[in-house]
Amino acid sequence: MIQPDIAQLIDSIPTLSVADDSMPLYSAVLPPVPWDLAGVEQTLAVTLPPDVISLWEYVGTVRLFEDTTYGQWGLILWSPEQIMQNQPAELAWYPDDVRPGDLIIGEFLGDSERLLVRCDISQPDYGSIMVVLPLDPRSDWYTISNSLGNFLQEFIAHSGQKFWE
Repeated sequence: MIQPDIAQLIDSIPTLSVADDSMPLYSAVLPPVPWDLAGVEQTLAVTLPPDVISLWEYVGTVRLFEDTTYGQWGLILWSPEQIMQNQPAELAWYPDDVRPGDLIIGEFLGDSERLLVRCDISQPDYGSIMVVLPLDPRSDWYTISNSLGNFLQEFIAHSGQKFWE
């Protein structure tokens, strides 16, 4: 499968807002923030997949299909700085389920689901994307894509709907 170009996907985001009377949805990207690849990988004990690196070289935080009225829908992909701050507390919620190389990179608004990328280069699922279900064991978490780029392409194609459910 051909990997989508992260830059092209990100460039399409400003046009993704949905003007629906029942629930207007807003999408936006924030500019990239300085970050240190080696420092992030060393601190978090991960090897970032190339599409995650590309994303963070191109943008900071990404907000996709956010319900601007009630805040009950959408996805936020965190910046490297936010991940460095959030990661210890995020992983602490799942002490029996986390594995080496798990990196939580975002949150779904309106519920407690998280977006996780597998960053253990020695494992066959390296680079894959999972949805962390807060009350369920890892065996029930969704593996929804083999890469961040493919996930974003599908999520955008489905206008922010949870296509894996």
